[in-house]
Order: sequence, then structure tokens, then C-alpha cells
Amino acid sequence: MKRVLWLAVAASLVTLHVAARNTAPLPTWNEAERQTMEKSGWLAGGQILGSGALPDSPTPAHPLDLGAPTAADLAADQAPATPVPEQFLTAYFDARPESFLIDPQGLLDPHCADGQRAFLTAHAADSPIDLFVYVFAKEQEIPGEVRGEELAERCFATGRPAMLVYYFLAAPQRAMLYVSPSLPELISPIEQRRALQSAITQATEKSAQTEQLQAFTAEMARRIYRMEQLLHGISGDADEAKAAQTRAAKLAKKSSSMAERWARWRPLVEQLAIPGLLLGGMLAVLLGIIVWRRWRAIYRFPEFAVEPRLGGEHAAGVGAVISFASADLPPASQRNQVAEFLRRA
Repeated sequence: MKRVLWLAVAASLVTLHVAARNTAPLPTWNEAERQTMEKSGWLAGGQILGSGALPDSPTPAHPLDLGAPTAADLAADQAPATPVPEQFLTAYFDARPESFLIDPQGLLDPHCADGQRAFLTAHAADSPIDLFVYVFAKEQEIPGEVRGEELAERCFATGRPAMLVYYFLAAPQRAMLYVSPSLPELISPIEQRRALQSAITQATEKSAQTEQLQAFTAEMARRIYRMEQLLHGISGDADEAKAAQTRAAKLAKKSSSMAERWARWRPLVEQLAIPGLLLGGMLAVLLGIIVWRRWRAIYRFPEFAVEPRLGGEHAAGVGAVISFASADLPPASQRNQVAEFLRRA
């Protein structure tokens, strides 16, 4: 009963408030000001004060309904629109790459590419798991007929275990990780996803795209060391984690020094590359000619006249032994006999 009384009182208060608002006077224009503004062609607050819409602002017959963007629209806006050029598909996906950094488009500057290649090579020398990084542009997309799982199974089924990373410059959050067929049995998919997410997090903290790539690969190397510890049954306490980080830092420093040395010697190597190739080609041709001539050589033995016996050129019991001074020289170059003829009496 009390609840009903309170509801009735509240309804009465609301009714009184609405009635008070309806009876409140509205603001009015000063007539002189109103006429002046109407002559100028503009009346502020005309629609609010009840003067209606202005002649040059007609109300649209069918108002445009702009709904909220759907998930498909957002996905279409975020989807990359540029496919990988067809002429680079063979270099990317045809066979197991010879280098750990795959950048046939030349998207990285030479100094950064040399540094990353040296780092990945040093990592491969220090770890049983290889890391291959495929570099793509930010807005590029992988063709639908190319599947990372199929590439890993086709090109990395034999040989050392490997991890493949599709890395998009200036968009590390789009990176994708694939592993060779032997690794899923040893390393769980959860650990693989953790490694990729950790590398993405480290890369997004950087602003320059080269620094993002360096942070990404360095973190992936550290996570691979962690996976090695799990494979060997080593517990992951703080000291071992710190040792792994120190190991990765030394490896990064070593690869950086290697890249600096290569950058210092690279101009001289490029300058001497063409003359060296020409000289090597000439020597190879000359050696081939010498081998061919020795293989095609024909040796001719000299003919020696034998004194006739009993008026005939040949007779029974008559023979001669011919010997030469050197067994190493061809007979055609030795014209003088050494031994005498041996005759039978």
C-alpha cells in the first residue's frame, strides 16, 4: 500500500513539472531587430523560435540513414590491397632459400639487409633451429594459392628444423609464423604463438621500420633459445633466462660488428669483382685449352732403316732393339738412338 502511494506522489510531481515547463514563456525577438535580420536574409534561431525553415534550406524528402560500420566494412578497410608482384613469387616460394633473409624485392636498404643477414647467419651457427625471415611491404598480401603450412612442408621437410616468419615492414602486427614439420612434435603451438606475440610487442615499441625489424628478430632469437631450454628439460628460472638474454645480446653484437666490417670492405670487393671474374674466366679457358690439347695429342714413333741381310729387306733371325734416352719425352722428339743394333750371327 505504501509503495502504491509513493508511486502516485512521484507521478503527480512529474506531471506538475511538465506542466510548469509547458507554461513557461518562450524568448521573443525585438521587432526592430527581427525586421533587420529578415531583410539581411538570415534569422538566428528561426527554427527554434517557430519561424520555420529558411527558404534556401529545404528539408530533404528522404533523410540519409548512416548506420554504424559493420565488421565486414572494418575488415575491408584494414585489408591490404596490393598483392605481391608475380615476378617475385618464384624467389619467395619456389624452394628452400639459401639465405636466412628473403627480400627479392629489395625493400630493405643494403646496410640493414646485411646486418639482419649476418645476425640470422650467426644465430643459425649458434642454434639448432634456423630462423628464416620473409620480408614484404606493409600493404602487400600473400596470394591465396600460397599457404605457409604447405611451403614449410614442401621446402623444409628435410634438413635442420626451421621457423618461417612472414614479416611486413612498418606493420609487425601482421607477422605470421610457420614451422617445419618436425617442430610441432617438439614445441607446442601455444609456445609458438607466445614467441610470435612477444616479438610483435617488442617491435611495436619502436618507431622506425628498421628498428622494428631488428627488435622483432632479436626477440624471436631469444624465444628460440627458450624453446631449446624446454627441449632439453632445463627449468626456466631467472638466472637461466638472464643467461639466454646475455647470449642473444652477444650474438647481436657479434653480428653487428660483422655487418660493419662487411660494409667497410664492400666497396673494394665490388670494385674488384668484375676484373676478378674476367681474370678467372680467362684462366679457366686457358686451362681448358691445355687439357683439351693434351687429350687430343697424337704421338708418332720414328722409323729407322735396318741394314739388309743377304740382299733382302727382311730375314729370319734378324732384329733390332730401339731405345730412347728419356722415358718421359715423346719418341718423336728423340731422333738419336742410344743402343746398337743386335744381330744374330
